[in-house]
Amino acid sequence: METTAQNTWKSTVAGILNIVAGALSLLGIPGVIVVISTLRSSQFFMDALYEAGLSWEIGFVQTILIVLAVFLAIVGTLSLIGGLYALQRRRWGWALAGSIASILGSTPLGIAATVFIAISRDEFQ
Repeated sequence: METTAQNTWKSTVAGILNIVAGALSLLGIPGVIVVISTLRSSQFFMDALYEAGLSWEIGFVQTILIVLAVFLAIVGTLSLIGGLYALQRRRWGWALAGSIASILGSTPLGIAATVFIAISRDEFQ
């Protein structure tokens, strides 16, 4: 006789939290892109940097922001994938990885999602 684990609300809530955290991370990318494009086009900002002798810093700041945008894209995508797997109660490892990634994007949501995924391990196939 085969026994199945009882489905509880924990994995559903964890999946929703992962999806929300992933969406918030992905929504931050357009803001970072706007800041990157605004840095070069702002004549006032560029003049202030040249006068201060810091014209080299604009490229450094843009590089940091590009890395941030890529990081947000990776974290957001992984959180969304983990959230979908948590809602389907499949592939516990991916759901946990998505929850851990959501800690990096949205700490309170990610911590709650990780706890709920960890304690609902028996629900997954």
